[in-house]
Amino acid sequence: METTTAFLIHRFNWRDSSAIGHFLTPAGMQSVILKGVRRQKSRLAAGLQLFVPVRLACFGRTALKTAQALECLTSPPRLDYVQQACGLYANELIHALANEDSGEAVFTAYADFISALPDARGEQLEWAVRHFERQLLAGCGYALSLPVASAQSGKVPASFYCYKPGLGLISCPPGTMGPGVVSEPTLRRFLAGNTDADADLPALKQLMRQCIDDLLGDKKLRSRELLRPILPSAGPKSAG
Repeated sequence: METTTAFLIHRFNWRDSSAIGHFLTPAGMQSVILKGVRRQKSRLAAGLQLFVPVRLACFGRTALKTAQALECLTSPPRLDYVQQACGLYANELIHALANEDSGEAVFTAYADFISALPDARGEQLEWAVRHFERQLLAGCGYALSLPVASAQSGKVPASFYCYKPGLGLISCPPGTMGPGVVSEPTLRRFLAGNTDADADLPALKQLMRQCIDDLLGDKKLRSRELLRPILPSAGPKSAG
């Protein structure tokens, strides 16, 4: 029997009354058979809550384990529409990019993001999503970094950077305009985990989207569509 703290990331129905859940654990992603969970009196059903840490006990000798117990460790957070959409966006990214060996850094980044989500709004929510994206990519082996020459020199004039598929962050001529072009000071502070009050958040969002879309290839994130109906009123505050 193996017991661990986990978050339910995704589930789908399996056979007549069961389901298969994909859980994020400190070790990485774990796929688990949830036998009879769709029955009315299932003892596992109460633990199938999104955005809630659970105690997962499972058994089995193969990669696909079977759940023995599933218990919520906290109450579900109270989230508004945008916060919930951002949580679903984080789940989709985890499901698309993380694997069984992702490790504790990804688990911690997700747990911290979910913990901050109920109190995050506006720019605070934007920054929470951007930093989660950054930490997730790093934990999955896709960390963004400035070119070595720039990262080693603290005296080079401020320039601008953009993302290029296959190359990562590349330097752009000063004054370059366009989606995803971010100034060096903003990028340095962002990659160090800091929040920049003067940052061009829309540009930073576009840069991260370009990077993520490159990694996803043809995969589409349905959670992005949840924010489309409110884009006219939300403007740049839509975080996904």
